[in-house]
Amino acid sequence: MMSLDADLQKLIAGQMARGELILFTGSGFSAAAVNETGGLLPTGAQLRKEIWPLVFPDEPFDQSSVLADIYEVGIRRSQRLLGEALRKLLKVDRSRIPDLYQTWFSVPWRAIYTLNVDDLDEAANQRFPLPVPIRSISALSDDTGSLGAVVGAVHLNGRIDDFPTLTFSAQQYGERTAFPDSWYQRLVAELSAYPVLFVGTEVDEPPLWQQVAIRELRTRRSREHRPRSYLVSPKLSVSRQAVLGELNIEWIPMDAQGFAENVLVLFREEARQGHSVLAGVRGRSLPGTAIRPVADLQSETRTDLAEYLLGREPSWADVTSGYAVARAFERDLLDRISRENPQIVLVTGTAGTGKTTTLLRLATTLQVAGKDVSWLDVQTESPLHHLRQALRDRPPSILAIDDVDIFGRGAPAFLRELAADLPGLMILIAVRSSRADRLDFHRHLQSVRVLEIDVPNLEDEDIDAILDSLTKANRLGVLRGKSRPEQERIFRSKADRQLLVAMIEATTDLRFEEKVHSECRDLDPSQQLPYAAVALSTRFRHPLPREEFLIAVGGDRDVALNALGSLVAKHLVVTEKTGDLRVRHRVVAEQACVFFQQAGHFAGAVEGLLFAIAAKLGPGHSTSSREHRLLVQLMNHKFMLDELKNVGRAREIYDALEQVLSWDYHYWLQRGSLEVEIGNVRGAENFLGQAKGLAPDDYLVQTEWAYMMLKRAAQDAEAGLPHARDRADQAFADLREAISQRGSFDPYPYHVLGSQGLSWVRRARLSSVEKTAKLRELLDTVRQGRRHHPGARELELLERDLNADYLRSAVI
Repeated sequence: MMSLDADLQKLIAGQMARGELILFTGSGFSAAAVNETGGLLPTGAQLRKEIWPLVFPDEPFDQSSVLADIYEVGIRRSQRLLGEALRKLLKVDRSRIPDLYQTWFSVPWRAIYTLNVDDLDEAANQRFPLPVPIRSISALSDDTGSLGAVVGAVHLNGRIDDFPTLTFSAQQYGERTAFPDSWYQRLVAELSAYPVLFVGTEVDEPPLWQQVAIRELRTRRSREHRPRSYLVSPKLSVSRQAVLGELNIEWIPMDAQGFAENVLVLFREEARQGHSVLAGVRGRSLPGTAIRPVADLQSETRTDLAEYLLGREPSWADVTSGYAVARAFERDLLDRISRENPQIVLVTGTAGTGKTTTLLRLATTLQVAGKDVSWLDVQTESPLHHLRQALRDRPPSILAIDDVDIFGRGAPAFLRELAADLPGLMILIAVRSSRADRLDFHRHLQSVRVLEIDVPNLEDEDIDAILDSLTKANRLGVLRGKSRPEQERIFRSKADRQLLVAMIEATTDLRFEEKVHSECRDLDPSQQLPYAAVALSTRFRHPLPREEFLIAVGGDRDVALNALGSLVAKHLVVTEKTGDLRVRHRVVAEQACVFFQQAGHFAGAVEGLLFAIAAKLGPGHSTSSREHRLLVQLMNHKFMLDELKNVGRAREIYDALEQVLSWDYHYWLQRGSLEVEIGNVRGAENFLGQAKGLAPDDYLVQTEWAYMMLKRAAQDAEAGLPHARDRADQAFADLREAISQRGSFDPYPYHVLGSQGLSWVRRARLSSVEKTAKLRELLDTVRQGRRHHPGARELELLERDLNADYLRSAVI
């Protein structure tokens, strides 16, 4: 097996470390995976032979026939049989995936594109503890906006579950090349900007080459200026080498396995750096004091009013006497509220759009109009049922709540019950659109009259008013000295972004992300961990008490306090009246955390903050306290895996917390859940056993214990070990109990029962009758879950998988 020369190896390593590489795969990439029939996934040539008898049962195989033609005829003649055959041939056996695919999918790919319709990416995501989750995307059914924080594996020809609308035939290729194809356009745009690693394909797909040609004509870009890309393939014709060479694509004569074993394994540190880079590319009180009259809050005064224009969190003073201008869309809000008489006014928008400012102004305006308006502080330590009772005892006519989603899954029910308890109460709430969707506000509030207000982009009238405020406050920045029309033009160019972002970008001439990253980068090394700790706490909407700050930062106290003083002087950190600390705006804090993830200070901030919080808690503490809520958010195993992207570092943090949290069942639950998530079932059993011993009736503990036991039962069944079925039966019983307790509020136990139950059925030695019956039971349960949680995408996909297995088993 050849090895790469030093220069090429260095080039690829650098591209990986910068998070630039894109993976593009063909059938040769999947050739080492095992399908559900026990054979290797077929290449295109092999697939022709496999499906030929279904399409032409009375004719001998014709070597000259191409796959596209065979498939096209098969769709017309025997669609059902063809679909069943393709699923068996192209569905990957999760239990027998070679480790080389863990190596491939652990690389920090900027994106993944594949010509294959198999489910190898989904299988690897389930089978291996990948640094970043892989999300399977169909170019036939998913739009180009569907990529999120996870790595998107885009199936350009569709996924096997899209059958029969897969792109196989010449006619289908023709249909796709006749019109612009957004996914191919996206791919070719990225091919022009980023290095691509092609594996298992000779890059000869018609839609791809059509888009390449169109882009060449449109951009007139010199091909030699493309970033260096690579084709990993054992063989390649001389003519193809020449064609690809013109596109700056270099041939590497290896197969997928050889490249993984001889090249990718050399780049562990570069992979870590690349994942860190891509992480940034991919976002206390008693009930009586938590609910305060807005009339009291309006008396607030500030000495830093101008800082609102530079990104500080909005306050009452900004609305009553500061520089927070009234937006054009707010002008008729009171009339709309009067006409529609809603029980809930829901103000939504993306981060930094000005939702809070609008909510503050609306509450203030209603208070001035003579209404009895109160404000609920979401930082309260009071349980929701205590708040409900306090509001029953002394109900205002209007209640305003910002960031109501901080109450988690209980937020929609809390609002619905308040509306039912107090029919004369109007509730004003503000929440990010994404969080409203995640908590399924619209479904939970169907029985309530809701007026939704989506905060729009800035209008010309808004820009004029903001420029007046910037001028009055002497905060024009780089806009100073420019004519008013030029100022308006510059601001208007930023106006399709959030209010916060637009103000910062217009006055600094920097992109918002660049501005925040530049602020972080320019800090003295002694200030970076302190700022990261405050940013992390602010990101989760919790101010950081000074004593927790000092514990989290550690080291010399005077050095830490000097660093804090510098951060406050630079207006990066704000000191509240209580002495608590926070970054000037939560959106800024979120972007600062992205920087510190890249810079390597994030794990230290997570560990320090967790230790500072844990050191203050003890048995019997309030589960509604600020400390407990932040501890749960930071200690969550998914947060550890997703944010740290380093299992070893996550384990180190759990180890460091053991002495201060050994009494806490939730600590053992999360520590065990991490091991379950990465497939270390034996290691997880001890940790989850301790959680079970401390909280045997907790539904989360029941669910995770059952998750672990089902995984173990599946492994034991595959190995032919005794008691596997007993373990599975007990796990199913525990999951049904968890569903009876919380299934209507949480889709997770449904998902665990369905996904792990499916894995168990596939690996257990069941008779065909037993298998069909169990699949029917699992399918019915998941469908029940979907009725409770229609927006749960994972249940939708799981139902599809279960239904496919059930239909196959029923036919057999």
